[in-house]
Amino acid sequence: MMKKNLSNLLLPILCAVCIMTSVVKIPVVATCAVNDGVSLREIIERIIEWEKKDSGVTPSGSVFTPEYLTLAGSLAGDWFPFGIGRYGYEEGYDAYLAAVADYIIREYKKTNKLGSGATEWHRIALAVGAAGGDPTAIGSSNGAPVNLIADGIYNRENIGRQGINGFIWGLIALDSKRYEVPEGAVNTRESIIAAILEREIDGGGFALTGVNPDPSITGMAIQALSPYYDGRQDLKDVVDRSITWLSNAQEQSGDYYSWGSRNVSDTVWPMLALISLGIDPLTDARFIKNGNTLLDGILKYRNDDGGFRNSETGVSNSMASEQVLYGLAGLYRFQNGMNNLFDLRDVTERQKPQNDEKPSAWKWYAVRSGITIAAGAAAGIILRKKKNTVQK
Repeated sequence: MMKKNLSNLLLPILCAVCIMTSVVKIPVVATCAVNDGVSLREIIERIIEWEKKDSGVTPSGSVFTPEYLTLAGSLAGDWFPFGIGRYGYEEGYDAYLAAVADYIIREYKKTNKLGSGATEWHRIALAVGAAGGDPTAIGSSNGAPVNLIADGIYNRENIGRQGINGFIWGLIALDSKRYEVPEGAVNTRESIIAAILEREIDGGGFALTGVNPDPSITGMAIQALSPYYDGRQDLKDVVDRSITWLSNAQEQSGDYYSWGSRNVSDTVWPMLALISLGIDPLTDARFIKNGNTLLDGILKYRNDDGGFRNSETGVSNSMASEQVLYGLAGLYRFQNGMNNLFDLRDVTERQKPQNDEKPSAWKWYAVRSGITIAAGAAAGIILRKKKNTVQK
């Protein structure tokens, strides 16, 4: 299967605010060089070009090939659509949404449906929302549309089975369009927030396991809690301690050391955490070490082919490139006055095909799916990095 195989401190920018009315149009905005004369947009689009090349697609072709669509609904196939959707890149999102719907129909016939972990629902809901779909009505089960928000969050028993990840991503997905929680729900916003707060590590920060804070999980927790930052002092205190920990843990090179090595994924999330609070990650003095910003810490992992590696040496890989893609999309949106990366209320919902008509790319996918879906998903996941428990 083909799929998967700043240097200088950026000065404050005055950018034109552009209203993004569709997930398929890149807004025309002011852009400035961030790395050796290369703009943020150029870096993002080089990642997209790398992803296409890695999938055997020409620069003008769609990345949503029959091979790629076998990954729809999996860790290996959902973050790229999310990233390009939030950047505003023109693509064949209908084919992706149709493939996800088909995946949901098939998986909901199984005992565990989408899996044993709630974050499967959360990730797919975010990707579907970013692609212009409706996470509350996609696919079907027993003749009714599937509601990923209800099934994966507020009606989900044992949402914390995976630990703090289930609570964090459940809250992020729930607030992505400020979905209402009905009376009598198993989980409420308040109960999810409480579950996150009580998992704070002494001294600040959060972790998936153990007593040592992790930059990625801490960043994710801040992102989830950020909509409530100004309304609750106890929550604000927790977030502030986490910000202090992230500042103290940042390396002189701008990135982070975690899981036994420096890596790019643990630098993307602190940047997104600051953005979620309205803090400029390129100018806040707490996050400039030896002249290096968080963005400098990310770009040191960029390869000449436009993709990103996760460690200090090595070839570009999909997991690192996709994490950087949505991270830089978040920065791009912040610089241009757009909604936060995970606030999907600005996404225009795509019109559903009439008479059950499926996009042409989906038709090819459907013919091949019975043979290739298992092998495709497995191959994509194998090529993911060892910390796949973090990126859900």
